[in-house]
Amino acid sequence: MEQQLQMNLNKLNPFKANEKDYNRWNGQMKAIYDLLSDGEWHTREELESVSKAKQPTARVSELRKRGYVIDCVRQGEDGSTMYKITDYLGYDTTKEKHCRCCRYNQDFVESYTG
Repeated sequence: MEQQLQMNLNKLNPFKANEKDYNRWNGQMKAIYDLLSDGEWHTREELESVSKAKQPTARVSELRKRGYVIDCVRQGEDGSTMYKITDYLGYDTTKEKHCRCCRYNQDFVESYTG
């Protein structure tokens, strides 16, 4: 019984959007939120694919403005960026030090575009 309870708790989504807010979002925002809310790393290409957005990072910025902490990290030799939701704070997180690529971080890389 205890093991079953733990398995169910692991499947809960701690970043679940408020239903009223979610219903107001456009399709691109919903698609990107739905993908990132699993807590796993996702590439910009994945974001583009699910949302059909030409600039999916604009939706990532919107989610940050709505209070989501979205970490990003560069991967591989090509420097592709990966994203995941790590927390919900309820206030604009765009100026927080939330990742290694962030312009508000001391380790900011000038060529960062994510």
